[in-house]
Amino acid sequence: MSVSVSRLSTSSQNYLKAVWVLQEWSDEPVTPSALAARAGVRLSTASDAIRKLSDQGLLLHSPYGSVELSEEGRQLAVEIDRKSVAQGKSV
Repeated sequence: MSVSVSRLSTSSQNYLKAVWVLQEWSDEPVTPSALAARAGVRLSTASDAIRKLSDQGLLLHSPYGSVELSEEGRQLAVEIDRKSVAQGKSV
């Protein structure tokens, strides 16, 4: 992995984990709207985060399309989830 969890902001970690949770527990594609709802933010805020994480190679997203974790993003999201479970936190 070229990006480590410790180098990601808490916000970025929360978005990655939210995408992972949405992907893992539903067969529906993850939309920016669903991600915004899960994160409790406005769509524009979630869209900015999606763009930044896509630029870092952690998310895959085409305009007006669904959001998916890249392989590196998935590995980070799983690591983030494991750490938060160990600390008794959830997104």
